[in-house]
Amino acid sequence: MLAALVALLVIVLAGTVIVIVANPFGKSATATSEQTIWQSITGRIRDSQPSKDVALQAFAYAYKINIPGVQVPAGVDGADVPNEGTMVASWVQANWNQLTPDQQAVITPYVQAGANDTVLTFDLTAPSGATTGRRIASTGAFDTTGNQAAPLDAPDFALQVAFNHELLADIAHIGERLGLPPISDEVGFFGWSHVTIDFSDEDGGNTAFLTHAYTWNGIYTPCNIIVYHNSWVGQQPNGDKLPDVLHVLLMHEVVHCDQNVIWDSVEVSDSIPDWITEGTAMWLAADDTKMIEPLVPSTWRDGYFARPERPLTNRTYDAYGYYALLDHLGRNLWSLMVPAWQEAQAAAVAVGQNSSDAFIGVLNGDATDVRNAWAPSYLRQDGWGDPWIAYGFGLPDDVQVGRHAITACDDPSTTTPANPPPRTPTRPSRASNPSSGRLV
Repeated sequence: MLAALVALLVIVLAGTVIVIVANPFGKSATATSEQTIWQSITGRIRDSQPSKDVALQAFAYAYKINIPGVQVPAGVDGADVPNEGTMVASWVQANWNQLTPDQQAVITPYVQAGANDTVLTFDLTAPSGATTGRRIASTGAFDTTGNQAAPLDAPDFALQVAFNHELLADIAHIGERLGLPPISDEVGFFGWSHVTIDFSDEDGGNTAFLTHAYTWNGIYTPCNIIVYHNSWVGQQPNGDKLPDVLHVLLMHEVVHCDQNVIWDSVEVSDSIPDWITEGTAMWLAADDTKMIEPLVPSTWRDGYFARPERPLTNRTYDAYGYYALLDHLGRNLWSLMVPAWQEAQAAAVAVGQNSSDAFIGVLNGDATDVRNAWAPSYLRQDGWGDPWIAYGFGLPDDVQVGRHAITACDDPSTTTPANPPPRTPTRPSRASNPSSGRLV
């Protein structure tokens, strides 16, 4: 079992005592600064598993929808709200049986293809690489004959071609970098069942994409990407290339597809901690594309640096900073990632094992160099050199951890009054504390 760690920095700057607590693996402290709504929601995560209430609040906030019986907490409407629905949808899925029928009815259109959606289905064995089909809502099957009329509000053909090209290229490219074969699409009769893109008719609110695995007719399909209406409408590709922001977001989703291949079941997919699934997807996509997802700056500002006391295993996207630190310390995350995912998957299906422990073990992620660098790096004193420097792609120059001044005052029990009463001198005990002050 991974040991708890509390790294405490006490630094004197200009006569003021500054304390920074970095607690990557231990219990969380109570945050006192004004919180964003997302911080308030995720601050209630314990033991890497969001509760039903957390899941519903997160989904309602991310998708900007009203869910019966759900009240989104007050707070600052910050930039740290996720711009993808993958994580919050998995939280809801894991608690699905606890939801009321009314709650399920509101959520379902956002996580399943609807009658007005346009769905691309892929067969990597075909010369074109893909066929266009529409899901028939009443049966859950696909029409690949072209007999079904296209939806009135559908992405234009050029955009579909660009998504087709990008997705197939990203699957091949990321698979190669991770040392995985491209996601297989050939499973018996259903040659296209492993990869789909659903251009949804629903507005995703804050979210652009959702990637999920599901089992249909006994077949596990790991790569099903929903592109919400707000993220595709009005987009103009450059030939067969998507705009940069869609490219990096799609790469993030492709990483989820490869993760789902490793997880090998919907149940395991829903159980793997989000600091693993989302943190690695964000870091790998950023490192590969050298493009900054819209969420990255606020992940640094409102997540990683705003809550240094939060345990790593209760983090979500803001575990991004941890992977940036490992990369700086020389871990080859591209070669280690698949073995680490595999160990996390094996632990998830074993009795009495912990996915986070197994994953960290492969990365050597709680070694001495990590523990020695974690807390100092929060201070961001570049002039002092390592380990006082924070490293990471997309890290804003002005982001700083909160510093809390601790003042020294006299201890009333040792302060001598201005006019002390006369007393009989006594010899001080050996156990007496000679200190004349204490930190409060």
